[in-house]
Amino acid sequence: RDLILKFSSSKANNVSGAFVKVEQIQNSFPFGSCITRSSIDNEDLVRFLVKNFNWVVFGNELKWSWTEPQQGNFNYKDADELLDFCKNNNLEVRGHCIFWEVEYAIQPWVQGLNKSDLTTAVQNRLTDLVTRYKGKFRHYDVDNEMLHGSFYKDRLGKDIQATMFRTSHQLDPSATLFVNDYHIEDGSDVRSSPEEYIRQILDLQRQGAPVGGIGLQGHIDSPVGPIVSSALDKVGTLGLPIWFTELDVSSANEFIRADDLEVMLREAFAHPAVEGIILWGFWELYMSRENAHLVNAEGKINAAGKRYLALKKEWLSRARGYIDVQGSPFAASRVDSIKHPPQEISSLLLLLELLTPRFRCPPLSCCMVVRGNCFCMCDSGTCNWWLLMGNCTSGNPTDNIIVNHDFYKGLYSWHPNCCNGFIVSANSGNQVGLSPKSGGNYAVIKNRTEHWQGLEQDITSKISPGSTYSVSARVGVSGPLSGSTDVMATLKLLNHGSGASYMFIGKTSVSKGKWEMVEGTFSLPTVPNQVIFYLEGPPPGVELLIDSVVIRRPSSSKSE
Repeated sequence: RDLILKFSSSKANNVSGAFVKVEQIQNSFPFGSCITRSSIDNEDLVRFLVKNFNWVVFGNELKWSWTEPQQGNFNYKDADELLDFCKNNNLEVRGHCIFWEVEYAIQPWVQGLNKSDLTTAVQNRLTDLVTRYKGKFRHYDVDNEMLHGSFYKDRLGKDIQATMFRTSHQLDPSATLFVNDYHIEDGSDVRSSPEEYIRQILDLQRQGAPVGGIGLQGHIDSPVGPIVSSALDKVGTLGLPIWFTELDVSSANEFIRADDLEVMLREAFAHPAVEGIILWGFWELYMSRENAHLVNAEGKINAAGKRYLALKKEWLSRARGYIDVQGSPFAASRVDSIKHPPQEISSLLLLLELLTPRFRCPPLSCCMVVRGNCFCMCDSGTCNWWLLMGNCTSGNPTDNIIVNHDFYKGLYSWHPNCCNGFIVSANSGNQVGLSPKSGGNYAVIKNRTEHWQGLEQDITSKISPGSTYSVSARVGVSGPLSGSTDVMATLKLLNHGSGASYMFIGKTSVSKGKWEMVEGTFSLPTVPNQVIFYLEGPPPGVELLIDSVVIRRPSSSKSE
């Protein structure tokens, strides 16, 4: 698609005919690596790291067995020094990990505690670590490898894992809390199939665990692209961001390693649910797996390393052309050089930016009109680019606080509540008997066993106390239903320590083969710890169809 650059000059003469070359020099997509305290003493390693990665995770230095190897004997020095290093080099950091569920990874003094003392030790670990580093880790792997171990669960009960998540969130609400496990993506372990992972995550959510992200470790040999893609599709139905958190591929032949790494990187980078890729190291002698490095011990980049760098370069945008009266189309994010005969250009304003030639647009936050076309800016801490949305329509897209309201990004930011969901697009046919009313996508919520099971989204951060919000959603039904049924819009309000309460917003009567609108308003005098909007209502076994969801901000906030 065409993107437009607008040029201005301090001179009276126009700038028509100037040649402009535009190259993107940096990608904001998270590419990261594992580091250790000893690895950052290698100056060559650090240079490669800072140049080619923007995120890191610590190999061992945050694990409980490292920070408290003997009871009461604390070691935060290594983690502190690594955090200082990351701050000085503008590297974002994942926290790995608060707990590790596999027994062999747990220090002997913890294994020897009775139930009461273990409960106290777990609470102390949470308080000490998460309070000490509040706001410094963007993510936490809360309880590592819960599909492969059950040390804490066996000793403290099934609720302990959800408690770890809830307490971590209370201590540092800014951190996104992840589950993290291995062999999800390769189909080699029945304990950790995508289906088992989904079941575990839904179970945690039912217990009130604020699971915010899904970690796939990605320790893999001989990856098969369609298997990886299928696993991502399945796990992606949960609507949570997916990260490859410990990716490495191992082969003694560096060229096979390069091919295998490319399979993984392409599958991950192309999938709309994947929001970050962290390698489990890249430098020989500083990695836990042999024959997985990208750079040899002496600093020579091998075939796998060259492939990684080539792919990163491929995923940058470039364009060049001449300025005319109408402006020239480009796809890039930063001007690298400007050549012009003979005019002097003193300033260049990029109105429209596109970071990568892949689909990665989070929720829309603001829009503008350029020659009758609508361009909308992404709403993300790491995103500052514009996406061409086509011809502008009436209404202000910025009014809507719902993320991915039209399911253009699949189930991104949506969560099927104790059921399953998938997306039907305009190009996929009338799979459940209805065409998308909007001409785009709609969600199908299936395998419902209770009337309250439907599709939900957390809107806590978007709500202001005392403001009135208007709600509308286009809904339908499919499956074993005769006559009509009600579909309702509801708020679930959660306060820590006092359970959940519910607020009815509106309902509509729906029959098969027809779209209807459910509408209503709500206002909250105070905002609880969590506000969840969801649609519910058809009888068990009936599929709920959702085409578009809008929650309008109050008019007083439209200028924000």
